[in-house]
Amino acid sequence: MEKKEAQISDIPKLALIGTLVLFSNLGYAFEPVLSGFFEAGNRSTIEAMEGENTLAYDYAKYYLKYKYPIKKPLNLTLVYNSYIKKYEDKKELNNNTISIKSYWDYSLFVRKDSSLKFDVDLGWREKRYKYKEKDVYTNSQWLLKLKSTYKIKDLWSISGELGYKDYDYFLSEGKDRREFSERVEGKRYFSNKRLQFLALVNFRQTDFDSKPDTNQFIYRLGVKVRPELNFLSEMAGRIEEGKKYTDEDIEEEQEGDYYFRYRRWWLKTEHSLLERMYTVLKYTDYNKDYTTADYDYSWYEIENRWRYIFLKNPVKRLSLIFSYLHRETDYSQRKISSYDKDSVEMQTQYSWRNNWKALLKFGIGIYDYTIGKGKDKKTYSIGIQFEKEIIARKLALATEYKWKLKDYELKPDVTQNAGRISIDYKF
Repeated sequence: MEKKEAQISDIPKLALIGTLVLFSNLGYAFEPVLSGFFEAGNRSTIEAMEGENTLAYDYAKYYLKYKYPIKKPLNLTLVYNSYIKKYEDKKELNNNTISIKSYWDYSLFVRKDSSLKFDVDLGWREKRYKYKEKDVYTNSQWLLKLKSTYKIKDLWSISGELGYKDYDYFLSEGKDRREFSERVEGKRYFSNKRLQFLALVNFRQTDFDSKPDTNQFIYRLGVKVRPELNFLSEMAGRIEEGKKYTDEDIEEEQEGDYYFRYRRWWLKTEHSLLERMYTVLKYTDYNKDYTTADYDYSWYEIENRWRYIFLKNPVKRLSLIFSYLHRETDYSQRKISSYDKDSVEMQTQYSWRNNWKALLKFGIGIYDYTIGKGKDKKTYSIGIQFEKEIIARKLALATEYKWKLKDYELKPDVTQNAGRISIDYKF
């Protein structure tokens, strides 16, 4: 049975490879773009997800994106994702999430001051656990989105979207669901885009096989102002609120199926202090309430980022970025997981002739938990990234390495690391 499931799960991979080969043979008259990366390392779950202890796991990510201009107004993008997680102490949570999505966009017309575009997205995603249990889900989902966008240059744009998702849970009866979505988004510009407004509404109806149906409403409002003053170059703010399921996101940390309400808003200002120096101030507030679990939490953070360009000419560029962040997180039902965090990071970036770039990061973080000192810790992190254009405007490669040390007050230290290799190729 397991062998048969493996063969079935390989079908989407073979279909994707065959499609890429076909388009590569036909793409001589255009300029398709192939990009992707492989990343592997180790992490740990969010503190509150397991109460007092975190769970360590190794992970591997595979990402492949192929953009193909079929004909002048028609473009196709194929995206393949794989996220493998292997836990050290809970083998039953080991899982693999695979997704394949296609994005079609067709420009009906593009004029000097207006344009109309249609998008069609079709995708498939499956999450499988190696050791199956009832409290975790193994499912597949299909999605279909139809979207149209109309723009008038420097004045406004409006888009409408219809979506459908189908969730098939293999082992849990009564959890299968179908989701219908209607979404409208509008943007309005004033004074040559010096003032911008954003509004989005998303209605979603979820039909279950044996549970009461649910309705979700998501809204998003935003504003951006560019006063073009010497001390203030930009102000922006946004608020979003709605309901979601945790199994909608491939990057989810929770190994379970939960329904939650969330609200997030932020305010940001940008300041140009000197010709080569600017700073950004940002305040963010986030609240998440679960309906079927006691993971409710809220946090706010204040972030300040400074950037100074030491060297800037057609050949070389050298810049330094310094950032500070303060966050206070409160788990209302699990106070033992509530904590305050202060962190600083310094980043240096150097590029030469626009064909290679090097980046070096150092970071320090201090975590102070509300109850007890058992989880108090300091973190030290280092990141190195190198990018090189091998063939001019054709092939670029990049490598990245990340290292982190968790220095606990009362527990043994923990070391984490990860590496990534990326490629970008234009045919």
